Amino acid sequence: MDINAIINGLNINQPKTEWDLLWFFLNCDFPHENLFAQSFWGSWLSKIEEGEQKDEEYFAKREQEIELFNKNRPIIQNDSDPADFLNDEIYDSYILSNNIYAALVVSIWSKCEQALKKISTLCVAQLKCKPPNRFDFKCQSDFFNKEFNINIENLPSYPVFNSIRIINNTYKHLDGQYNLKDRPAYDIIPRDIIVSWSIVEEQNIDYTVIPIKTLITHCRT
Repeated sequence: MDINAIINGLNINQPKTEWDLLWFFLNCDFPHENLFAQSFWGSWLSKIEEGEQKDEEYFAKREQEIELFNKNRPIIQNDSDPADFLNDEIYDSYILSNNIYAALVVSIWSKCEQALKKISTLCVAQLKCKPPNRFDFKCQSDFFNKEFNINIENLPSYPVFNSIRIINNTYKHLDGQYNLKDRPAYDIIPRDIIVSWSIVEEQNIDYTVIPIKTLITHCRT
């Protein structure tokens, strides 16, 4: 992340209070859309996309080589087709990419939990209010609602924010399969996000199509 760009964006020369410092680091974790490409998130996403592009070029070249090989070789009954091995490689590449994108989602939600913890901890220290019982999302949400009458669920970006939590937990605890069985209301992704993120109920989430940049920029709320 370009620290100078963040400072200029905040219109401050340097953090002056603990609140300024907190806001400073939150902007590093969840940069403005205009600064996303310069952030560590943008850097990692660029590296992943670059790797995927190289894989696509490699597979395209291998397909041409195999097509030429099959055209010129004699037909032998029960002979293995090199294309089968290539298909295995393509599938393995997809699984790796899917796990990498899922890991980004897990990292984003971890940053969200850390941010809420930092904010609530500073509130307790500065405003002398009662600390939350635990630092999980529900307790944090109850803390802000009870102490400051701030209902996180009413924030504009809450549907995306909560959906990050859900697909994070889906990957970590349900092997990536999104199902509605026995799910409470707060664990159900809104229909418009389901469609936008190409999530299919009762199937594994394709994390390669999850809009990482959208997740990051919505977390600024």
